[in-house]
Amino acid sequence: MFIFVSLFMKVWNIKKITIIILLVLSLFGCRTREDNHLIYIISDTHYMSDYLVDPNNKLYTKKYLTPDCRNQEDEDILIDALIDDINNSHVDLVVFTGDLSFHGALISLEEFKKKIDNINTQVLVIPGNHDLYIQNTYSFINDIDHKVDNVDNESFKELFKDNGYDSLYQDKDSLSYAYILNDEIMCLMLDTTKCRYNDANNANLAGGYLNNNTLNWIEEMLKYAKENDLRVISFSHHNLLMHNELFNTGYVIDNAEALVNLYKQYDVKLNLSGHMHIQHIKEEDGIVDIANESYLIYGNRYGILNISDNEIKYESKQIKIDDIQDNSLNCFKTFNSFNNEDIGIFMAHYFDGDYKYIKENYPKYNADDSYYNYLFNNLEDRDQHSIVIR
Repeated sequence: MFIFVSLFMKVWNIKKITIIILLVLSLFGCRTREDNHLIYIISDTHYMSDYLVDPNNKLYTKKYLTPDCRNQEDEDILIDALIDDINNSHVDLVVFTGDLSFHGALISLEEFKKKIDNINTQVLVIPGNHDLYIQNTYSFINDIDHKVDNVDNESFKELFKDNGYDSLYQDKDSLSYAYILNDEIMCLMLDTTKCRYNDANNANLAGGYLNNNTLNWIEEMLKYAKENDLRVISFSHHNLLMHNELFNTGYVIDNAEALVNLYKQYDVKLNLSGHMHIQHIKEEDGIVDIANESYLIYGNRYGILNISDNEIKYESKQIKIDDIQDNSLNCFKTFNSFNNEDIGIFMAHYFDGDYKYIKENYPKYNADDSYYNYLFNNLEDRDQHSIVIR
């Protein structure tokens, strides 16, 4: 009996000590590894409703309508696998950085919305140049192009009201907003599109821009973050920095310098973008812009931010489904603009940021094209799939 009582007291003392330690950690704001914040980032899903194509039409297929090597045919499998992966993880926030849809058809965005509603944590979205005011939103049924409804700013906000557009901090001149994740982090969600000018220009404007009113709003948000000791992480569709001389005009925000200057002034170190469909990390003057590859291209990746008190770790994660990976690679191998399968494979790994594969398998690459030679001769040594920001 004495032994049992002694053992019980020892266990009870250990429990009391544990409780006291946890209380002290809570009071002093100390955090453990498990308390890190996780944000998942997905770009350029380009979701296309099945109702826009006729399954009996052998010409106007999803693959035929996709001009840049996206695996559009397997989009539902890929997005459903992504959602399963998210729901099996402990994620604080999921962000989609624009080009949610294939060419801005309302029905595609509505179906995309239904899919992300199955994610069991908060989801934020911003538009890309393929989502708003698109001039030629068509369905392709019975060899005839049928005009279908597109989406304007107000209908986009209404559709994605609970995906950021119920925020108290919204810009009146664009679809930009700020989302306060917790008492430590502000997510600055930027609408960099020019789409609201599509009708006036009778064209789909692909480039990025921030007008002066939006820049003033951004500075107000940065001041608010500084006053409240919030770390700011920025998200945009278009790139903040130039990742590649071949992907400059139409890819980098036109007046990016003004935004970069604000970020330097308020110590914003990280922006996450997309648009290029290429996986690439650019660092310049203390600011990092991570361009996440399109989720539908070979690699089928999304980004993960692991945020602790002292640093932000980024890494990309691949959704691996064997047949789907083969199909994604085949989209490059059979792309008409590439001269042969070999160049297609080269480009697939280039878009995926896998420079190691290219260097090992193309030691003396001699494509009869300055475009490919430029890419090969400017391969970087740095890892395009991970970085630590302090």
